[in-house]
Amino acid sequence: MIYYNSGSLEKEDKMSVRAINRKKKELAKEIRSFSKSQKEFWQLVPDLALEADGRSGYSDNFSRAYHNGVWAVDSSKDNTGYNVYVDLATGELISAWAFHDKKELSRPAPDKYIIRINPEDLDAGKLVAWLRKWAREEVSRYLTNSAEEIAEWRQEIRRGTGLKEVFTQDQRGPISAPSYFD
Repeated sequence: MIYYNSGSLEKEDKMSVRAINRKKKELAKEIRSFSKSQKEFWQLVPDLALEADGRSGYSDNFSRAYHNGVWAVDSSKDNTGYNVYVDLATGELISAWAFHDKKELSRPAPDKYIIRINPEDLDAGKLVAWLRKWAREEVSRYLTNSAEEIAEWRQEIRRGTGLKEVFTQDQRGPISAPSYFD
């Protein structure tokens, strides 16, 4: 049966636009919950990212992790950039745009970006295992800085940010990260 309701035609069954939108909201809520449930793993990412960075080059995502306490979610990226960051202190999915434009961490990412996320990108345990493996790699001989210089650089970052093995909100650095080896 089709009827007119609030200016649109709808089928009177489970496949209505309203039902689909409701399911999208539920899915976004489940994805947010999944990310937050891994808080203990997310909190390990900044320190491990610092240890992994500089071994074969430098990563913007690693730098965001140890300087700002956020991790960019790859599957949230579109032609304008990343749309969703994980707050590494809490596991919350936050708006990348609010983070950069308003310099705030409190605004949740919109559902329209959350439902596009590949759940694999939110497997914090898998990310931690990968970072631990990467952090054990030798420094590439093709880098211009020696292993000793990179180790000293890491210590400077730790001193400057107060970064510890388990990341908490009080360790979050300034929004804009300094460049490498100023």
